[in-house]
Amino acid sequence: MPLGLAVVVQEVHVLTGLAVDAIRVGILQATGHETEALPSRQRLSAARPDILTVGAEATLRAARGELDEAERLFAAALDGYRDVSPFPVVWVTFQRGLMWMREEEWERARALLAAAHERLPQHVQTQGHLAEAEAALGDTDVAVALLAPLAETSEDPDYAAQLARILGDAGRADQARPWRERAAARYDELMARHPEAYADHAAEFWLAAGADPSRALGYAERNLALRPTVRAWELVLRAARAKGDGTRACAAANGAREAGYLYASARKVVDEVLQHCPACEG
Repeated sequence: MPLGLAVVVQEVHVLTGLAVDAIRVGILQATGHETEALPSRQRLSAARPDILTVGAEATLRAARGELDEAERLFAAALDGYRDVSPFPVVWVTFQRGLMWMREEEWERARALLAAAHERLPQHVQTQGHLAEAEAALGDTDVAVALLAPLAETSEDPDYAAQLARILGDAGRADQARPWRERAAARYDELMARHPEAYADHAAEFWLAAGADPSRALGYAERNLALRPTVRAWELVLRAARAKGDGTRACAAANGAREAGYLYASARKVVDEVLQHCPACEG
């Protein structure tokens, strides 16, 4: 085989191996296996250090609670970017904002999400999460203005659900009702067709704006069976507590604690539950 062709073939083999690694590590991270995922993430970012590989390692570090290292990697990913497409920059900035949302550092999260939204207003996930940050900081009207067009046009019911929750929390029940009804109908449709993909989102809806803890717990348990992450355990915990099932809430609190790093909202609810079931702490 000519030397040039051999080099090309070797490069293809390397790229193929990296692509397989990227898929595998994505599955590990999505299912809560952060410790197993870390060596592959490090290998990918070392082999081809670019905004996406370094940014992806930053998301894993954030999931492990290594916030300083995650911040360093997010910054490095952005600093090393030399292309013109806004999409990688927005993805990294969005993920950085999500990290601080989970830590309930709302001002910090809002600044990052607002920067991502300004750079690419069409990125609907950023717009939806920016609305959540605005609502958490008490800017309900800004949150509603961000969410209303998404809830009106998107097939994803999360935006209608979020809008219903925010309006309900603000005491605007009449305005919340049609969005709640729209979200409920759409979640029913999606759960009938794609239950594995929407169990967690449906659980969150029925726990909050849907106001049906029993239904929320059923979907949360289904989600937990698929992906035993800290977030999945937290959903079960919250739903069980809302339903008044103290035994299941206590077990879920311990499950969350054993599953991995407890970000701020999970840590808060786990601590609250364990204070009332000391026999479960061991």
